[in-house]
Amino acid sequence: VVGVERISETTGLADGETRTSYGVVFQCSNMARFLGKKTLLVDITKGVKGVARGIKETVRRMNIDFVVGVDVGGDVLAQGGEAGLRSPLADAMMLAALHQVDVPTVTAVFAPSCDGELTTEEILERISRIAEKGGYLGARGLTYEDVEAMSNALKYVKTEASMLPLLAWRGKRGIIEIRGGERKVNLSILSTLTFYFDTEVVYSLSFLAKRVADSESLEEANRRLHEVNVVTEYDYELQFVLKNKRD
Repeated sequence: VVGVERISETTGLADGETRTSYGVVFQCSNMARFLGKKTLLVDITKGVKGVARGIKETVRRMNIDFVVGVDVGGDVLAQGGEAGLRSPLADAMMLAALHQVDVPTVTAVFAPSCDGELTTEEILERISRIAEKGGYLGARGLTYEDVEAMSNALKYVKTEASMLPLLAWRGKRGIIEIRGGERKVNLSILSTLTFYFDTEVVYSLSFLAKRVADSESLEEANRRLHEVNVVTEYDYELQFVLKNKRD
């Protein structure tokens, strides 16, 4: 990675010029350009153990006393058998790492189902289970100021999932196709909400996060999900690379 301010073995601060040695610009670099401030870059190749060590070191060095992990769409609540699930690996790893952090944490889901993976019904069922365990902390809807800030941010950051809540805020509802028609989102005013949960309760209910909790590499975490027949985003990326090599 070029232009990163290293904090630990797996964390660093990115600015608007941070990119890979191949020239790929990170979304957090685009966000840093919008904010005019550095953003945190997390390397998951050292597995959950490496991520947890990195976050702990970041918390210590930057005097952070509270951490909020935000997932757009709600894949972090997945159990592995959902028909639309496509990207469970990084979410499970980050939830497991957040569970291991020494300071208070909260796990949040913004724009439920807006990534077209878990359905609205699946998300609401998971939220109810969390609430039954005392882990539901509340919800917050987008305000005018939020929408203005997000609209400006999207001039820099490219994301379909985070654009949809803005459409919902303006009254659009119904089935929306994303990812070139590969996924469908049932858009509604619910898409403008962020739900907040006790991380410990979310982790206690997460089969996938527990599977990868002791992993020491990305490959090991991926393999542990394979053992329970879960296909991940890493698999799709590897397939894409192999296909391009053959072509």
